[in-house]
Amino acid sequence: CSSDLTTRLLQNVETGYQGWTPLNQSSIQLIEGILTIDATGTDPSVAIPYQVQHGTAIAIKLEISSPRDTQLELFYQTKEDTHYSANRRITKAIQTGDNTVVLDLSEYEIAGQLRFDPGSGPGEYAIKSFEIIALP
Repeated sequence: CSSDLTTRLLQNVETGYQGWTPLNQSSIQLIEGILTIDATGTDPSVAIPYQVQHGTAIAIKLEISSPRDTQLELFYQTKEDTHYSANRRITKAIQTGDNTVVLDLSEYEIAGQLRFDPGSGPGEYAIKSFEIIALP
């Protein structure tokens, strides 16, 4: 990370995964600084404990190891609607093995908590880093 990026970093799980909560078909554990999500079905999801303030432009950069070719999804809430919906999600294809993913959320009216779905199948997903970055 450059020093410029570091100053805009809002949350980096390398400093801890406190508050991450399994929501559906998943369990989580921290193993040697890596958050491991054990998905038991086709729709695993985890709540991310960061609250996005309305009007804040963010991006997310993560490094994830996947057991399969799949799509990860990031669901977000808005000021008007605090429910997660397929209409308010960002998807990104990932491959078996290690992936670096950047999600630019600056065009969305996000307010509230984020939900992370690591993939669409069972297996072990390993998050090696997860950064929420404030954009200018």
